[in-house]
Amino acid sequence: MLVINPSIFKINSELNKLIDLDRKYPIQFSYPSKQSDLIEIYYSPEQFSIESQPNNVIENGKYGRVVFKGNYITDGKIVYNRDCTLKKTKISPVDYSDITKLRSALEKSENQNLILKKL
Repeated sequence: MLVINPSIFKINSELNKLIDLDRKYPIQFSYPSKQSDLIEIYYSPEQFSIESQPNNVIENGKYGRVVFKGNYITDGKIVYNRDCTLKKTKISPVDYSDITKLRSALEKSENQNLILKKL
């Protein structure tokens, strides 16, 4: 059995710094940001089968977006796309729940594994 985390290299987003449950003051980011990456995983279909794969994660919000999608191109090749976008630089305390949903989606996307089973 082979366990692979497609998100082994974590996205270093401002979202990762937001751990408060409640906010009294606005959040101020330096600038809008977008981080994307493409992960290609190759394996031998004669030696391995896919036992478990990460679920797609898509979260759209007022202040940004988190996307994690897997695509099966050919036998032996899987491609994962990740995108984390923050559109605004100032978030009011009233809208903090929107940002926490994006942070949760980012965490979910980064904590899933692809499991390949030896044939």
